[in-house]
Amino acid sequence: MKTFAQALYYGDLIPWGRGRPQDPEYTPMKHRISDIKIHLQRVLPAGEWELFEELDNLYARSSTIEDIDAFTYGLNMGVLLMMGAMEFKSEHMERKCEDDGF
Repeated sequence: MKTFAQALYYGDLIPWGRGRPQDPEYTPMKHRISDIKIHLQRVLPAGEWELFEELDNLYARSSTIEDIDAFTYGLNMGVLLMMGAMEFKSEHMERKCEDDGF
C-alpha cells in the first residue's frame, strides 16, 4: 500500500478525477441541461446558436476558474489548520514535559 506522499508523487491523487458528484440532483440536472441545449440548437438561428455556445463555454471556463480557486483556498486553509494543530501539540507537549520535570 502506498503512502500519501507516494500516491501524490505517482499521480494517484487527482481531485478532478474522483468521478461524478454523488448528489442526487446532479444526473437529472445534467439531462435537463442537455435537453435544453438540444432544443435551443433546433430553434435558434445559426448565429444565435454560436453565440449561445460561446456563452456556455465562457460559463464553463469561469466555473473551472472558480473551482480551482476554491480548491486552492481550501487546500491552503487545510495546511494552515494542520500547521496550527502541530504548533499547539508541540507547545502542549513542551509544557507537559516541563511540568513532568523533563
